[in-house]
Amino acid sequence: MQDFCNEIIEQIKVAPDEKDLIQVINNSMWLLRTERNSFNEAGYVMNMIVSLRAVLAEAPTMRVNNNTKLAIAIFRQLQRERQGHIF
Repeated sequence: MQDFCNEIIEQIKVAPDEKDLIQVINNSMWLLRTERNSFNEAGYVMNMIVSLRAVLAEAPTMRVNNNTKLAIAIFRQLQRERQGHIF
């Protein structure tokens, strides 16, 4: 799972714009379900938030910084949506 997350983080870091970044995240959720045969979305989302925070601490460029902040916000929103479906 960590290798998968690292691949997605690299794609997030180099996404040229918000549209592409959102597409990377959407594709990662789809790949998680299909190719990884994993339905542990909550674990994946939490892992991505934690991993992206580490990237943010040492973001070398403004693009990486902005992409990372946006990705964290998107994953937090996904986390809230998943929690809402539990009850």
